[in-house]
Amino acid sequence: MGKSRKQKAEAFRVDWKCAKLEREDWDFSKCFDDEVQDCFDYEFARESKEAISYIERGRAPARRKTFENLFRLIWEDRPEYVGEKTPPTLPAGLFSFCPEWPDEPYLSINRQERKRRLKAMGGTSTADEIGRDLCKLSGLEMVRGYCELGGTIQSIKHEWQWYAGFEIDWRLSNEEMIRSFKDWLNDNRPSHIKPIKDSKVGAGSPQRRMRADLKALGAFRLMRKHGTWLKAHNASFDDVTKKGLLAYSPSAWTRAKQRAASLIRRPFYSFV
Repeated sequence: MGKSRKQKAEAFRVDWKCAKLEREDWDFSKCFDDEVQDCFDYEFARESKEAISYIERGRAPARRKTFENLFRLIWEDRPEYVGEKTPPTLPAGLFSFCPEWPDEPYLSINRQERKRRLKAMGGTSTADEIGRDLCKLSGLEMVRGYCELGGTIQSIKHEWQWYAGFEIDWRLSNEEMIRSFKDWLNDNRPSHIKPIKDSKVGAGSPQRRMRADLKALGAFRLMRKHGTWLKAHNASFDDVTKKGLLAYSPSAWTRAKQRAASLIRRPFYSFV
């Protein structure tokens, strides 16, 4: 009898060394600039047991795991689930709705298909449509409150993410609105969710840091697969360019491995 989806996912989480490591699993150099954030979230979430478990439960209502069916889950009501049986709502990151995730790497998905999916997730264009879509989000607690910004707030609470619509009174000054919004944050920020501290490793723009983080992740996976930095370097060596993923240096590979490991240890919600 073949393994169930749950058993396959568990095997994926537990032992990468037994899996075949494709080039797209460790070489992210061909990732386009406008996709670096999505690639970063997708790949680091693959390393999170919490992310895999959470999203698998969120995907459970979809009979067929296609992008359209998975994406539809965040917009449709699911009356058959009540109380504790309600599955978690999927995070808004692209990887949540990619049926290839977590088994296949981001770059293994056709570029045009990735663009199509990202465009489909681009949202609506008018304020009225956004308001209607906000109200259609399902499985979440909807609350109403009053804010000193000058109007009502309609919020949807979703684990570590809230969706809130503000009615702003433009007769107030920027300073008054900023002050009032700070007061609202102080009153409403969940105490159990800690702000993410930006990593001190790397330099430059966020995109450059994410590229460096992805390269470190590639080194991490190669070393996990092959055991030593030298074997990892040899596995990544390109006969055409005469280069490996990193320099021929144990310290370079060790630093990259430690960098990726520190990011992987971050909470799941830092990647969505």
